[in-house]
Order: sequence, then C-alpha cells, then structure tokens
Amino acid sequence: MDINKIFGMFNDKDPDFSSMDDHYKKLLDGIGDTPSYKLGMFKKIITYNGNFGLKLKNIFQGDEEVFDNNKIEEVSELLTFNRAWDYIRFCDLDDISWRDAMETGYDEYLTISLKLSISFFEDYEEYEKCSFLKKIETFLENSLAPKN
Repeated sequence: MDINKIFGMFNDKDPDFSSMDDHYKKLLDGIGDTPSYKLGMFKKIITYNGNFGLKLKNIFQGDEEVFDNNKIEEVSELLTFNRAWDYIRFCDLDDISWRDAMETGYDEYLTISLKLSISFFEDYEEYEKCSFLKKIETFLENSLAPKN
C-alpha cells in the first residue's frame, strides 16, 4: 500500500494536510502486521489466483520459447499458494487477536482458500503446512461455522 498515492488525491497545498499526512502515516504503518490484514491477504491471493494466472500467460504469450501453458499454470499456482502461505503462517490460534480476525473474516472464501491450500500442499508433499492449515480449518468448523 502506497500511502503517498492515497494522500496524493488530496490537495497538498492545504496547511493542515502535512500534519494529517504524518498522523495517518503513523496510524497505517503497522496495519500490514495485523492478523486481520494477513488473513485478508491470504484469502485475496488465493481467490484471485485465476487473474494472476491470466496475467502471467499474457506476459509470456508472445515468447514461443518460454510459453508452455501447463508450465505457466504450475508456476502461477506455485507463486500464489506460497505467497498466500507467507501471510497465514503467522496464525496463532492461541492469540486472541488472531481468533478475533478469524471471527471477523470468516466466510466461504476463507474456507475455500484453506481447502485449496491444503490440497495444493498435499500435492507437493508439504505435510507440515497441510497440518497447520488443517488446524485452522478445524478451529473454524468447530468454533465459527453455523450449526445445523
């Protein structure tokens, strides 16, 4: 997130703007470290995996030496799921802030993202990651899923 782009939309000649800029920069500085942000990024990266794959295909489509549809899809998935892992790996279900983030961010996209991630990492035999993700999935099912 580029805070300068956000604040660049406003009139920077306003004398109160510079003090507001510093104030909001301080408020937003740590947002990337919050459980809600990390959980949201995990969901977003996996949810938009298809878009990333299409963009990657478009980049290499003209280059016949590099372009192999199956390889591009594999690279796209590899990058997507490993980048998403970089966010969810910090999840600590014993931490109340993570539990709150789970409760707030719980939806079908989170459930699907976890299931897709588990399946992906199973294929690559990364069972430690699968186990970690399965604990999160189980927590959600037992604690937050609607009861029938």
